[in-house]
Amino acid sequence: MGGFPLELQPTLLRVLQEHEYEPVGSSRTRKVDVRVVEATNQDLAAEVKAGRFREDLFCRPNVFPISVPPLREHSADVELLARLIIERYHAQTGKPPFVLTAEFLRRLRSYEWPGNLRELENVIERAAILARDGILSFNNVLPPGGSQPIPVRRSTDRRKLRTKRELRDVERDTLVQALEQLNGRWREPKQSLRR
Repeated sequence: MGGFPLELQPTLLRVLQEHEYEPVGSSRTRKVDVRVVEATNQDLAAEVKAGRFREDLFCRPNVFPISVPPLREHSADVELLARLIIERYHAQTGKPPFVLTAEFLRRLRSYEWPGNLRELENVIERAAILARDGILSFNNVLPPGGSQPIPVRRSTDRRKLRTKRELRDVERDTLVQALEQLNGRWREPKQSLRR
């Protein structure tokens, strides 16, 4: 609702107030009998103040507002949601049940989930794909230490050519980060069957 173009908002307001509209290419008015449920992730009151959303369109449907807080504000529900997502994953794929370790659950609750439920679903599915011996792990599915991105050293001047030593340092740092994410466990790549 928040991203609805300003120029089309009067048309929507007419539908909500008068219960009528005119189809594109027609001059005949049609009546409608609908119930509208709206959802937005934007602060519509702030959008009204900024002039990007009509105040009358904000007030008209605002009969019974329900505010759903972001997932980070109710971390106690994350574990329950994760279990439901895992059950659905099992039903869809037919894979055996996963083991939910205490560490996995702790990381679930401590992560901030900026992408809310969609991100939780993606992370669970990614963990399921990477699971070993039926144990879900956060290795390689979340940045270490919560939602902070992995720092990567970059040259400030993109035009600068790097020396062999600088390239070795970048390669070493990348390998150290990868090993830290894998908790020091290295898996040998499977050998090709071709000779």
